[in-house]
Amino acid sequence: MTQEEASLVAGQPLTGETWRSTPVPVGAPAAAGATWDEYAKWFDVGARDGKTILAVYESMQGVSLLEEASDGSLTWIANPFPADTAGPAQWSLDGIPEDAAQCYESLAIPTSLTLTDGAVATVSPVSTATSRVLPTSTADSEESVGPRGGAQLFRLIDAYPIPNLVSAGHSLPPFKGVTYALKTPFGGWLQLEFNPLDGAPAVPGAASLADYFDGMCADNPVYQALIPVTAAADWKVVSKLGGRDVAVATASNPYAIERYDAYVNHFALLGDTTTVPVDFATFLATPGLVALRADEGGWWVQIDRDVSPRAWC
Repeated sequence: MTQEEASLVAGQPLTGETWRSTPVPVGAPAAAGATWDEYAKWFDVGARDGKTILAVYESMQGVSLLEEASDGSLTWIANPFPADTAGPAQWSLDGIPEDAAQCYESLAIPTSLTLTDGAVATVSPVSTATSRVLPTSTADSEESVGPRGGAQLFRLIDAYPIPNLVSAGHSLPPFKGVTYALKTPFGGWLQLEFNPLDGAPAVPGAASLADYFDGMCADNPVYQALIPVTAAADWKVVSKLGGRDVAVATASNPYAIERYDAYVNHFALLGDTTTVPVDFATFLATPGLVALRADEGGWWVQIDRDVSPRAWC
């Protein structure tokens, strides 16, 4: 579904749903045969055809939308987003009748969205879109980009450093983490896979790139590191991606120094006394850090998983 098609469908929905301006927290319904995650979060989000639309958020499963009739019976609207080619999830809501044909046309969103610096987000290429929806944005700040079909596209920003990401004696140079999400009419935030360096692994040796913290974990959104301009000598331009410079870090680069320190420290965090970390020269040559020049200034930076400091999940 193109952006134009999504805007047309969402602008003139024929499926009859209405949405609350603000989701209302509610308790889990007492439907027979249903066993709910005790930590699930429930909201009254709208109505259709005399039924209440409920949204339930469960860990690792995103959101499920259900319709509750006046007699308390529930129907799982398993495929609520038009053009969600992955279809409904298959692992949740045992015992609740499933309606995979009914959708909500006001939720129409484009299949792909252009974000920034050549990055394109594809909605639900592998898993159903509902599995990527969270009840909040989780960001320090949100910048509205504008409507995309029936949703609003937001640029989500986290400011770094965060104290619990820095080990004793280490410093984290200042930068910001950026990602994107679509805020839906029912209040959920559809997380988008944002990778400005998609294609950059063509850099010699950079076979497996990850975000700055190698932080993809459960259903948490991945924030990409946007660092400010540093000294020209801190980067060596090695190729182009979409007409933009792709560079690797040099020995003077403060971000390479910090990530190498974190990489060495993670063995201690794991209690690993046998593995010998690579030296700094090898870390740089891997290459440990790869960057794409950002149109707004600075660099998008990722790390190579072979020298990742990740020590969680």
